[in-house]
Amino acid sequence: VSKYHLAQASLIVGAPNELQRMIETVLDPAQARGTADERSPEFLRFSAHLVIFLRLACPDVMRGKSDECDRVITAYAQHLGLHQQVHAVPLYVGQIQDRATRIYTYSAFLQTVLRDDDRRQCVGLAQRYFPDDVFEAVRRTVEQSRLEDGESARPGLDQHVEGATVTRRDLEKLRALGWLNIDPAHAGEAVVQANLLLCDFVRSAMSGNVGAVEAAQLLIDRFLPEESVLFVERLAQQSAVVDVA
Repeated sequence: VSKYHLAQASLIVGAPNELQRMIETVLDPAQARGTADERSPEFLRFSAHLVIFLRLACPDVMRGKSDECDRVITAYAQHLGLHQQVHAVPLYVGQIQDRATRIYTYSAFLQTVLRDDDRRQCVGLAQRYFPDDVFEAVRRTVEQSRLEDGESARPGLDQHVEGATVTRRDLEKLRALGWLNIDPAHAGEAVVQANLLLCDFVRSAMSGNVGAVEAAQLLIDRFLPEESVLFVERLAQQSAVVDVA
């Protein structure tokens, strides 16, 4: 008997013990087991929709099963992310109940989104479905890009941007800052992350990486937006007023 048939029978019977058995033995597509059909995108979608429905329709049966449900929904959100379903990923991530898992899952997805229009859509939809977590997800995305260091001088990976020659890895770090330039409320954190990245480039340059000097200049000239600079200027002016008082 397939998992589809077990789920259908449990829903038709409607007895709590049958639903319990279904949740425990059927709805765990995130685990690498079962037949090909049971690991298929179709079954993953079916499972995610089913647990979301059961949370609403049978809260007593689903009590204490938050982790299992989150695994199912996370697996489907990750599947959508692999296929760059930008419009759908935030909807399902918003159904993940554990905040840490929600932020980690969305941040991991954001690291794969490159187009500016898609990035703006990702932030906008996240503000609709889980507004309290947007800043942390975006901040983590930028920070992970900065901290995940690769081989910065591999042949063939140099990129030419506005007359500057930088490694592909450094360019990825620069472009990641763009996540904090979408919402003006994130301008302060954009300055913080830009300063940290600038320090990284300076240290790299002192170690002999000439390209890091150009990356640092590119950061100042292009990748730190005027809004963030104005934010710092306003803070400095406010601080000066306080000191005078």
